[in-house]
Amino acid sequence: MHAPVKAIAPSDGWEFCLHALNAVRAPALAIDIRGFVLGANEAMESVFDEDIHIENKRLLIANAQARRRLFALIRSLASSEPLTPPQEEPIVVVRDNGRQPVVIKRLPPMAPTKLEVSILTFFSLDAKPCPPASLLMKIFCFTPAEARLAAALAKGMTLGEAAIVKSISCNTLRHQLKAVFLKTNTHRQSHLVALLAQL
Repeated sequence: MHAPVKAIAPSDGWEFCLHALNAVRAPALAIDIRGFVLGANEAMESVFDEDIHIENKRLLIANAQARRRLFALIRSLASSEPLTPPQEEPIVVVRDNGRQPVVIKRLPPMAPTKLEVSILTFFSLDAKPCPPASLLMKIFCFTPAEARLAAALAKGMTLGEAAIVKSISCNTLRHQLKAVFLKTNTHRQSHLVALLAQL
């Protein structure tokens, strides 16, 4: 459906920018003033589907209104006085496949002069996958059981559902949850979930 995303070696300015955004799991790609995609970071894999993909080095968007907005952005990049990002409205891609919309923004250029390459960032409103339990153990010094509980709650499970899935009593999970709250300096499940969503 879409071209595979290759790893970026941070040698050029735009490549370094894509690499840096990938380090914080921010999907992004680089386009030139003709609208050709020069490269995409690995985080873009979470965005690509039948509604948003790359074909023949072009970014293709199924939603007609978002596609028109993208074409207008590309035309402005090629003009003698392209719009600056604060004047640009984000492009909202409504998807027909049941997934949440994606918001596309152009990063501000480093200099006020006309640039040959622009970086587009993609913010998906889909829920982010929870970090793996092994990472949670490293960050918060969780035990394996605490990490599994935190990951289950981050995925939207209630304590009762987690108890059933893990075949553990709710009382045992409550004790584990107290330890998770203590180690994360949170006091409610909603605060814990919000914290884990930042990872």
